[in-house]
Parts: sequence; structure tokens; C-alpha cells
Amino acid sequence: MMVNLVPDAPNNCLRIIDPALPESINSLSFHNLRVGSTILDLEFERSGSTTACRVAKKRGNLRVVIEA
Repeated sequence: MMVNLVPDAPNNCLRIIDPALPESINSLSFHNLRVGSTILDLEFERSGSTTACRVAKKRGNLRVVIEA
């Protein structure tokens, strides 16, 4: 499983690079993930060979960059 989270708390940024879930996992959620002073929920969903990611909830000032 490769969700490739690259946190950069000093710069208020979280990069998600080419997320990919294995065939045995269709969805994955992270709840209350803390990056610096921000808390967020992330959801990953696989469809075929593509994995989509979305920010379900964010509490704080964090820039989330999804690079697919």
C-alpha cells in the first residue's frame, strides 16, 4: 500500500504523491491525522488501477497538494 504522504509542517503543507492502493484494498481512511497544528481526515478509494484521494475534513490552515 502506497499512499505516499509527505508532510511539511513548518511550511503548512501536505503532499500526497501518486497514491495507490493494492488490489486487495478498495478504500482506506485516515481520521484525525495531525500535520503541525492542523488535523485532517483523508479518504482513498481505488477504482481499477486508479486511486483517488480526497480531504474529507480539515481543521486548521494546511495546504494539501495531491500529485497524481
